[in-house]
Amino acid sequence: MLVDTDERLRLDEVLKYNLSFDTPEESFTELAEIAKYSLNIPISGISIVDDHHIWLKARVGVDISCLSREGAFCSYAVESNNDTYVVEDTLEDNLFVNNPLVVDFGIRFYAAAVLRNKQGFNIGTLWIMDTEPRALTSKELTILNSLASQAIRLLDYRYTNLITNLPNRATFTTQLQSFINEFVEDSSKPCTINALIGVIHIRNMDVIESIVASHSSSQIQIIIAERIAKSFKLRHILAHLDNDLYAFIVEGGTEETYQEEIDCLTAVLSEFIALGDYQAPLSVSIGLVECPAHGINSSSLLTQAIAVAKGSREHKQGVRTKRCSRISNSEYIKELHKDINRYSDGTAITPFYQPQVDVETNTIIGFEALARWKNARLGIISPINFIPIAEESGLVIALDLFILKTVCGDLTKWQSQGFKLVVISVNFSRTTLLSRGLISVVDEIISANERIREFIKIEITESTMLDESDPAGDRVSSLRALGLQVSIDDFGTGFSNLSTLRLLTFDQLKVDRQFVHNISKSSQLAELFSFIQNIASLFSVNLMCEGMEDEEDIEMLISKGCRYMQGWYFSKAMPAHIVANLLKNIDIISVSSDTPDYRQLADNIRKVCDTGTV
Repeated sequence: MLVDTDERLRLDEVLKYNLSFDTPEESFTELAEIAKYSLNIPISGISIVDDHHIWLKARVGVDISCLSREGAFCSYAVESNNDTYVVEDTLEDNLFVNNPLVVDFGIRFYAAAVLRNKQGFNIGTLWIMDTEPRALTSKELTILNSLASQAIRLLDYRYTNLITNLPNRATFTTQLQSFINEFVEDSSKPCTINALIGVIHIRNMDVIESIVASHSSSQIQIIIAERIAKSFKLRHILAHLDNDLYAFIVEGGTEETYQEEIDCLTAVLSEFIALGDYQAPLSVSIGLVECPAHGINSSSLLTQAIAVAKGSREHKQGVRTKRCSRISNSEYIKELHKDINRYSDGTAITPFYQPQVDVETNTIIGFEALARWKNARLGIISPINFIPIAEESGLVIALDLFILKTVCGDLTKWQSQGFKLVVISVNFSRTTLLSRGLISVVDEIISANERIREFIKIEITESTMLDESDPAGDRVSSLRALGLQVSIDDFGTGFSNLSTLRLLTFDQLKVDRQFVHNISKSSQLAELFSFIQNIASLFSVNLMCEGMEDEEDIEMLISKGCRYMQGWYFSKAMPAHIVANLLKNIDIISVSSDTPDYRQLADNIRKVCDTGTV
């Protein structure tokens, strides 16, 4: 096949999605099922078209995962550049009369709506097939196109940022790890700075957003992305992690050329952004880490860069660049190992508690326990730095169980003081969940005070549950058998696990921050959130929205019937002695008027944190 410029650009766009081509996805399968039943058709699916293959990301009524692109229905559909492609009778069409699907499977009808992304490239198709010739009505074509639009939205949201169309955090992390694996396996490459990874934090983005309209805020994010991309001369990958966070990897340079790249980046970000009459000055922090000096795990490298970028409290105009210190992971591991179980001296691991609220009754309903680390030698270490290190080293098991034990001790203390208890959520990693003897150890910890058992909730991330045969599912059931509640955290980041969730019994879904932050300004986010909301309703569990920072987002979620929330708007995480003050005043903090107001609840929480009373 001759690959012209347009096709090469299309293939580059397909690769940006970083898809696992041969793995079907539950969210796409559900759309294919809707197509099947709404159009009364026996066979349906969603395909991605690369240079040589048709990959079936969803398939209903047929058990094929991959086809050769040559002569394929979907290939012609993508190449047609039409919104839809219909073959009413394959035996009457010379292009397909000898197609293997026609000859071997008796396919007589094919129709597809093209999956066209925002850049105008045809990524694949949502298709239907039948063993009988047929025609589609205009209404049926509309249904097909609508389902294809939903498929591309899901594809874009899962792998890209909706505003800039750059890779999102999950995609960038995977791309970064693939790159790292390449040079780690290549012993011919010198082990100096193989790559420079950076995170760009636009520190005053919230100020800019408060001045300009939401569509103008989106335009500013696009302009920033374009400026960053144009500043690099070396091979690079650029990503958009959040409204105010961009990330990049630059490789193939030397110390000198890397510094030239950063100097150029600093220059373009120092310029004002003109938006109509408004001149927006940027306050920027750039955090840099080196690979392999700071590690070879993509998640760890990225979180280190984020920590460096966000580490300064300065909020001045201009660009500030800082490199991560070269404290080795082995040093962190050594100190972490020493500090676990050294709670009493105040220089070790401690749980901080972030309130969870009910905005319908305007009460505190729980807390999430979050690990914090203050080391005597290294100082305060951010969780986004030490949690990945704990997971890589295996210390996360001891860390998770230590936090659980400490939480139980705090609950026992608060109960003995006569305080009204609320549920405390404790995070378990996948490593901890699958560790040998976990259930008996947890039972032993909880059994020290049986009266607090009902106030413990275990949070596990959705990505922890890999598939229907995963042993993690049995561990979840065993935890609930102990009388503990279970919450599925970061829900929405792994749509492919819906089939697994059907096999679990759990108490709560926690919506990942990316699905609620700026939901008031994004119709796409609102649609995807409604999809998640329907899943929670399907499983008859409550929905907790985390990462709440903005009143407009809270108002939007309230209008959609959401009541359980957590985030900095209500309170940051706090040490145990402040939680004791909150529990002591919990009835006073709760807003009990005829028209309770979540703003008053947040204000009351802040007053108790600051002064010890309302």
